[in-house]
Amino acid sequence: MGGFFLEFSDFLFQFYGIVIIAFWPVIFIFLIYTVLKFIKLTKERNNYLSEISQELKKYNEKLS
Repeated sequence: MGGFFLEFSDFLFQFYGIVIIAFWPVIFIFLIYTVLKFIKLTKERNNYLSEISQELKKYNEKLS
């Protein structure tokens, strides 16, 4: 029972090694894409928040 599991995990380890070696460019590009997407979303959110703060400043100036 234990021997089968060890052989199976060894096979999985080799399999994942082959997959990573074969597809590392795809994984790399996907990681870069994800990071750039996150940076873009963060910038958009910051722009949105700064617009809101500008509106609030105008509103406060009208009140005072």
